Amino acid sequence: MTNTLLIPVLKDESATAMDDKWDFDNRRHLVDHHGSITRTEVLLWTEDIHLQRDELDKQDLNWVMELARNSCTQSLLNRVEEEMDKLKPYQRGGPVFLHVMFKLILLVNDSVIKCFQAFIKEFGNRGLTKYVGENVNQARLQLEAVCTRLDEVDRLPEDSVDDVVDGLIGCSFNEFSKVFESFKTNRKLESLGSGIALTGSTLDQIKVILKHAEELYNEYNTSQKWPAASKSYVHNVTTGKCHNCGGNCAGGWRKCSQPRDMARIKRAQEEYANSKRQGPFPPRSSSNNGGGGGGQRGTGYGTKQWKAPKNGEVVRKINKRLYVACKHCGWNKTHSTKYHDAWESNKSGFCLPINHPYHMELLKFNAVRGGGGGDPNGGTPQGGGNPSTESGAPAGILRNGGGDGGNKSVSFGAVSAAAAELERLSTDAGEQLIAAMIRKVLESAGSKG
Repeated sequence: MTNTLLIPVLKDESATAMDDKWDFDNRRHLVDHHGSITRTEVLLWTEDIHLQRDELDKQDLNWVMELARNSCTQSLLNRVEEEMDKLKPYQRGGPVFLHVMFKLILLVNDSVIKCFQAFIKEFGNRGLTKYVGENVNQARLQLEAVCTRLDEVDRLPEDSVDDVVDGLIGCSFNEFSKVFESFKTNRKLESLGSGIALTGSTLDQIKVILKHAEELYNEYNTSQKWPAASKSYVHNVTTGKCHNCGGNCAGGWRKCSQPRDMARIKRAQEEYANSKRQGPFPPRSSSNNGGGGGGQRGTGYGTKQWKAPKNGEVVRKINKRLYVACKHCGWNKTHSTKYHDAWESNKSGFCLPINHPYHMELLKFNAVRGGGGGDPNGGTPQGGGNPSTESGAPAGILRNGGGDGGNKSVSFGAVSAAAAELERLSTDAGEQLIAAMIRKVLESAGSKG
């Protein structure tokens, strides 16, 4: 099937016989060289297969077409078929479909060219430290793809070789960077007892350099020599100074004119990383679980009413809502510090235990709101006359305590009724279960009392 995608170089467009028309000794795979293979070549190649080749080759055309169609989204498929409908029937086939699809997806215009060229320059300035773990495999994959696209439109700058080498020199592993530092003087890669001279086009040279860099990277990884650092930094943003000499070098330590001191650079990088973890601006508390407010350094809590709990405080009323304290997440409605790991492993199904203070306070909170006469934290009553709770609990839960000046207490029968109503009306399975358990406990206590 892939034989139909190996398109020969067109020798003579006016020739009739395929051997006279095509250079079968020089074939290119459409997937790898779609940018350099012209539309005319793809159309003529597909046409010749339809008119001059056997049924097996024609079947391959259909199979490639079907594979390409199944790889498209509906919107892309519509755009490709719009172009295919303009062609003659014997020009329609898998290679043409793929060529049109690639042109739509990988459009290389002036804006894209500038972005690709800037990407190579950025690699030269920032080096491998822009990749997590200074991963050479990932760098090679991206650089080769970008350079290939630029080369296809003849827009790959000649100095891209130097940019790639500068990027490889900008590695925190000194033994690796030295290999490419020597290249800047003798234009020859020498490492591990072998030398590789660079010849050919700019793209060919870049591919040789990146292939050699990947081989070194894999060898150092296998021998466990490659540093395990997850991230490196070019410039000390906190102080604005070069990590190598301490001065204000444009481009950071990679462009520093002073002799490179990797030990000093690493110390400066560690200091910068520590400063990033500690500030200068404190993190804000997470809002995923209903928390809020400005952050306090080293905790998930905020400021003002969202500040850290006091003296074992677990539950707090904030803005007429009850929240539970977690030192990792701040004030939230799902879990406390003790149960943070359990919640983290099952966020959608986790529920606090029935005896947790949050549930007790929530029940009293709804009870007080249902009576319309009091703040659950013992403050001044909020509002009045609301006949039901937030979850539909009936009024009448509060009753006078007797001769103590009208202090109110909670009616367990009314609380049980409120729990039953919450069980009936709630759409949350965990809330229903908790309400049912509370109702059963209170009903059992009432029957014994």
